[in-house]
Amino acid sequence: MIDYDEVIAANSARFRSVLAEVPDGARVPSCPDWSAADLLWHLSEVQGFWGSIVAQRLQTDAEVGAVVAPDRPASRADSLALFERVSFQLGMSLEAAADADPVWTWSGVNNVGWVRRRQAHEALIHRVDAELTAGVGSSLDPELAEDGIDELLTQFGSEPPEWGEFDPSGLLIEVRSTFSQRTWRVRLGLFRGVDPTGTRHEEPDFAPVAETVAPVDATIEGPAADLLLWLWGRGEDAGIAAAADPIACQALRQNIAFSHASWELV
Repeated sequence: MIDYDEVIAANSARFRSVLAEVPDGARVPSCPDWSAADLLWHLSEVQGFWGSIVAQRLQTDAEVGAVVAPDRPASRADSLALFERVSFQLGMSLEAAADADPVWTWSGVNNVGWVRRRQAHEALIHRVDAELTAGVGSSLDPELAEDGIDELLTQFGSEPPEWGEFDPSGLLIEVRSTFSQRTWRVRLGLFRGVDPTGTRHEEPDFAPVAETVAPVDATIEGPAADLLLWLWGRGEDAGIAAAADPIACQALRQNIAFSHASWELV
């Protein structure tokens, strides 16, 4: 069984130690618009945000909207100190909470267990970002990586907000991890809608599909660690095999990128 609290602690510590040795202005290869300083600030914001939700057991949009983010520090030392503080507070808040405790989330699963798992994979992926920025290698436990694939493919393709809808008109793709031969099916499509500000959306998206006898348009498989990093845009496709429709390989990753970008502080 995966100890998500330990995953958060270990990957957050590694993230901090790697970025402490990288110049603030170093670019993040996996997030080209970000510098190392931006990456450090991002995870500080995220962990501080979710730490507040868990610590205060916030449950409504209004309560979450009232969370006050800290000011972004001006110096490297203060930025590292802020990250250490919010990361410690997140860990303490999660340790004191039960998985079943109700809290607000952006998914349909509104409890601390969802936050614990999400923050474990958030820390893991951004630890990889830090290592890519520093030019050092990464290793991922295959069981944790497979859990990350499941979290990504089942949680990020969740129900759309009430002001939009998912058009399931795209390819049906099966993703297979060669670690345990576990499989997931996802349907590509478009998210359409007009948000409360009046902005019209029409963006690539995806949704998980229950096991069916319907033939898939393509199968993508590979080692769990390679698959997870590739799906998150943190790895190349050298270890990934695509059968039937090779275009589906890139289409799936593109749709995941658009879907992920639609969530804030994830």
